[in-house]
Parts: sequence; structure tokens; C-alpha cells
Amino acid sequence: MIREVSGENEAAFFRCLGATPFFAALMRTLYASSGGKGVRFYLADDQAVLQVSGTHGLLAGRPRDAE
Repeated sequence: MIREVSGENEAAFFRCLGATPFFAALMRTLYASSGGKGVRFYLADDQAVLQVSGTHGLLAGRPRDAE
């Protein structure tokens, strides 16, 4: 299941990032600096995170469902 990151699941978002050091640093910076403007963050299952900005995205981790 894909759900947008919010205050309720922010801890799970950061926990998922722990498995991917390079993307963790990049996504933490984007998350802290975006202020919700133009960049969206999602949890994909409980094993991956997705960052979407316009037509570009970054995926960190391995979601159970590739779709």
C-alpha cells in the first residue's frame, strides 16, 4: 500500500530510509527543505519510500508490489 508521509507516519519514513544511506541523506534533505511545496513523499509498504517531484521520482528500498 502506498500512503503519503505525514506527521503520523514520519517515524516509519525515517526508519525505511535507514537501509539506504545515500538516498537517506538526499531524501532527508529534500524532506526538510521542501516544506510540502512541489515535492511529495510516500511510504510504499513498510520497506520503501518514494519521493516525487513533477515527472521525476526517487525510490529507496524494495516495495513488495512493484506497481
